[in-house]
Amino acid sequence: PTPPSKDRHQALPAEPRAATASTIRQRRQHDAISSFPPIDYQQQLEDDLREETAQLTTALVASSDLDSVQQMETRMVEITTLIGQFSSLVQEQQEQVLQVHDTARETKDNMEKGQENLVDAAERTKRSKHYKAWIIFGMTMTLLFFHILRN
Repeated sequence: PTPPSKDRHQALPAEPRAATASTIRQRRQHDAISSFPPIDYQQQLEDDLREETAQLTTALVASSDLDSVQQMETRMVEITTLIGQFSSLVQEQQEQVLQVHDTARETKDNMEKGQENLVDAAERTKRSKHYKAWIIFGMTMTLLFFHILRN
């Protein structure tokens, strides 16, 4: 037996070195050939890619649905804010609205009273026309009587 050396290739005779080099070449060729994926493996990769594409599409749709929900939520917050502003404006104007309501009610009552007064006045006018006519007629007769007496 030969003593072990640091370089194994120097310790081997020439033939085994050549055999080792050809073995290495064969292994490299085999590794290179085996590095091309078989058809089943390619089919598996295509299936995986299709599945991943479907998952990404689903995630994208879910994301767009989420965006829609977020937009709707933003709109709802804006509407709620507007309703709150309207409510505060109504509360601020509530006293004025009540005053306008009371004034409208008083106006209605005054109009009804005024209408009643007009109806009463019309009736009195009709009755008073006859009295006035008799008074005017009586005065005319009195004047005519005095005029005849004088002449």
